[in-house]
Amino acid sequence: MIIQQMVEIIKKYKEKYSDFIKLILQERNVGAARNWLDLITSPKSKYIAYFEGDDYWTDSLKLQKQIDFLEKHDDFALCFHNAIIENHLSGSKILFHTKKMPLVFSGDDLLKQWLIPTASAVMRNVIPETFPSFFNQATHGDLALFLYVTQYGKLAMLPEVMSVYRLNETGVTNNFKGIKHNLSHIEQCQLMKDYFKPKYWYLFSKRISTYYLSTARLSAKIGRKEEAFNYCFKAFRWFPLVFFDKFSELFKLIIEFSIPSKNA
Repeated sequence: MIIQQMVEIIKKYKEKYSDFIKLILQERNVGAARNWLDLITSPKSKYIAYFEGDDYWTDSLKLQKQIDFLEKHDDFALCFHNAIIENHLSGSKILFHTKKMPLVFSGDDLLKQWLIPTASAVMRNVIPETFPSFFNQATHGDLALFLYVTQYGKLAMLPEVMSVYRLNETGVTNNFKGIKHNLSHIEQCQLMKDYFKPKYWYLFSKRISTYYLSTARLSAKIGRKEEAFNYCFKAFRWFPLVFFDKFSELFKLIIEFSIPSKNA
């Protein structure tokens, strides 16, 4: 009922602004991944402004500033800006990037950190009609998209704050959901690693290892110590140096392995 009401509201906006709004309605529930692919391949414009969820823009000239930049700099494929993180539970508002950032980035930077506030991105429309297979497995659709776009140019950060990222926390961590999410993202990274090889081999191997280690931690929390040990082994196999990078996390896991299970 609520969804139908939302559709009717959107249809009214479509009728009012028919020159600006193209409404894409699925006849059946095709899932989030299929919806995302249908939406991102639909625009035929020169540029795409990426927008997701309940985030919002705060500068009426945001799009013009970003398009002006891309028009003047052919060697850049995407530009973004800083944002405010708005936490609905605590009421806090902090900057997405709190430290002074460089203004030019590459695909390497996307794999090293959460770099781009999703609603801040404007990119050239280099979207293919058929995406590489890793998009079908995308747990981090924005990462997959932005990394794909870097094949066509550099990334620029404009030194302004022009959007808000709304953080909605559940309050209770669902470990089973976390494990499933991690394993799906590992599969996505393996597909992306194969697609981009050998360019990001090192960074993808490290990322996969880190996610296996996180999965081991979640498994240990719910008493699945044998699974946790296997995930630790996979973390080491993908990136042996993980034992130096994540020593403190591994030490905590060793302590948890040594404590008898309540079910034992």
